[in-house]
Formats: sequence, C-alpha cells, structure tokens
Amino acid sequence: MPERMEAAPEELPIGPAIEAGEVVHEDVDYDVDYWGEGHHRGWDDGCCDDCDDGWHDDCCEPCRLCFCAPDNLSLFAGAHGFKGPVDFPPPGADSNGGNFGFHEGLNLGIPIDECCGIAGQIGAQFYHSNFSGTAFDAAGETEDRGQVFVTAGVFRRSSCGWQGGVAWDYMHDDYYVTTEFNQVRIEGSYVCPNGRELGAFAAVSDDAQTMILNNQFVEEWEPNDYYCLFFRQSHECGGNFRIFGGATENGDGLLGGDFLVPLTNCWAMTGAIHYLIPEETGDNTDAQRRAGVAGFQQEAWSIGINLTYITGGVRRCGHGCGDKYMPLFNVADNGWMLIDRGPLGN
Repeated sequence: MPERMEAAPEELPIGPAIEAGEVVHEDVDYDVDYWGEGHHRGWDDGCCDDCDDGWHDDCCEPCRLCFCAPDNLSLFAGAHGFKGPVDFPPPGADSNGGNFGFHEGLNLGIPIDECCGIAGQIGAQFYHSNFSGTAFDAAGETEDRGQVFVTAGVFRRSSCGWQGGVAWDYMHDDYYVTTEFNQVRIEGSYVCPNGRELGAFAAVSDDAQTMILNNQFVEEWEPNDYYCLFFRQSHECGGNFRIFGGATENGDGLLGGDFLVPLTNCWAMTGAIHYLIPEETGDNTDAQRRAGVAGFQQEAWSIGINLTYITGGVRRCGHGCGDKYMPLFNVADNGWMLIDRGPLGN
C-alpha cells in the first residue's frame, strides 16, 4: 500500500484506501480537483510547481525541469564513431577511414488522437566530428565535419498487442562535398505481456544523387534500402534492449542493436550499434577501388552512446498513459541512414 507524503494538504484526509475518482472531502475529487485534470498521482507536470505531495512507487519519483516541458520529451548528448563508403574519396586522395565526435539532440512525442492512441514525433540531432580536420577537404583545408539529422513520424504504441509507425528522415552532411538525403522508415511489431517484442523495420529511399569528384569521377550516392527483423525486451521499471539483423537491397548484411538503461527515473544511458557487412569481396585492388566494389570501401559501421534526460520519467511502471506517447523511432543518424556509393548506374 502506498504511503502518504508529509507535505499533503491538511484539508484532505489521510486514509489507507483513497481510490481514483473517490470523493474524500465535500466538493473535492482527489484525482481531478487536487491533481488537476489529466494528471496522474505522483507525476509532475514538468513546470517546477510543488508536486512532492502525493503517492509514489519506489521506482517512480517524478522528474523536474525548471521550464515547462512536455512529458514525452527526451534530451540527449553523447559521443559517436562511424565509417562508411563516403569516407573513401577517389584514388589519389588521402583518407581518414573513420569519424569521431560529439552530438546533442532531442526527440518529442505528441498525442494526436488519445482515443485511438495515435501519436506523432519530431526530433533532431547535431553531429560534430573530425575536430582535427580531414585530409581530403576539397579546398585543401582541414575543417571538421558537421551533420544535421531530422526525424518526424506518426506511430501507435501498445502495452500488449500490435504497434507500429512510419517516419521520415533527413540528413544534411557538410563534408568534402555537401549532401542532403531523405528516406522513409517503417516499423511494426507485436508486444507480449511479458515485455518481449518481435517485429520488423525497413528503410526505403529513391533519393539518388550524381556526384562528380575531382572533376573526373562520376558516382551515384543514395541511402541504402534495408529490411530487418528484431527482438526487444522491455523491463517493468524502465529500460529495454533490442537486437536486429537483416539485409540491404544490394545483398549486404546488417546487424545491430540499441538499448536504454535507467540511471535514475529521470536519467538514462542510451545508445545504438550498426554494422553493415559488404557483399563485395575483400580483394581491395586499386582497379576495384575505382570500380567501387572493394569490400573495405563498402563496409559501414556506427556506434553512439548518450546521456539522456526524459521529462516524463524513465520508469513509468504502468502509471496513467505509461510510455504510450514516447517516440517510437530513434532520431536518424549515420547508423539509421547508411549511404551507398558506387559507379553511376550501378
């Protein structure tokens, strides 16, 4: 039985069996009149008012930010490393072969139709990499690499049953060439009562772009289409992990996973790993590099780890709407948007 906090208003009786909606004082409905319409016992509204008086589970203390913040907002920052075909310029130019840096971003879930549980999401993150510059800048300068990612989508979550959604991803990459790409991600899964989840996701794009490098190499760049199956395990008091595997439209393999580990109810460690296994051979001759078929050139990987603040709380424990309106899709990054590169028309 939950215990009454000391700061409770004196005019409300202290009793062992106050139920939702029960009138415990004349003209006072505890859940509506005291907590406010739409609030759930024990949850702060994110506006720094005094919400210490109330009922709390041991693992469900409220979170606070000193500005009015929606319950379904995640703020995160962290470090990353990634590599892909774009990191190998034409023969004759030097190559870094990989990227490291830091990033920050946000992801917001927004209720659309509460009756049907439909929600939307919008998020963005900003990548800052290669602080010592790159060896193949087009102007011969050693500048860092900046990227912007945006994800917007519509989804429906379920605590038990079918859930899914669709999202649009955008990437702006300021590198030795400046590029912009779009793709669409789709996800669907079945959630079991024990927190286990089986599902599939895919990304598709027809945003192919013709690139002319060093005034002589004509190539085609585009996001990889990929198709994956996944298994996710969620835990009762917050936290989950997912593993997935699949393939791209070009026959490359794709493996990875993502996770959320609660540190407190407000803070969590989150991250993701992606590895694209190229279909190309490992015979990396210069002729193959020019043809864009060398294995090491087509390999791609990405790893990122974040410290994340979730305004509505990490450990929802079944209160009210739970995580019903938390974003379903991670904000796009170099793991969720895998750029393919090859000869024109390949």
